[in-house]
Amino acid sequence: MTKQWLITWNPNKWMWLDYNESQAITMRGKRIIHDWTCQSKGPKLGDRVFLEVLGMNTIRGIIASGEVVTEPYLETTWRNTVGRKIKVSFDTILPLGNVLPQEILKNYFPETNWSTQSSGIEIKPTLGKNSLETIWRNHVDALKNG
Repeated sequence: MTKQWLITWNPNKWMWLDYNESQAITMRGKRIIHDWTCQSKGPKLGDRVFLEVLGMNTIRGIIASGEVVTEPYLETTWRNTVGRKIKVSFDTILPLGNVLPQEILKNYFPETNWSTQSSGIEIKPTLGKNSLETIWRNHVDALKNG
């Protein structure tokens, strides 16, 4: 069964230099692959990934989604230490002001730590109209049609 993982990005600690370019690529319906720090050994090929932006002076929340395209591996991280990473094929990256807010996520999924400082925690699945995938897709679609 495919699992869902939460990875995090704090722009105050690491600058995503090609963020705008990556975002534009996904808005054209294409995917872009980036490697990402992931503390867990659990992600498997095809698992779903949601990227949460943290630490900014704006609303915190999910800003991107994609799928795992490599098993976790060790490599030098943005901190110049060796750590675990995964490669993610992002299908959606939203502009910074358009996050799915953390407060909504906390209401639907109170068992998930949405303020984690550890990138790579499993999001427990829910089904139907209240699944994270459904809420995310509705949010993205509303922005596109908006």
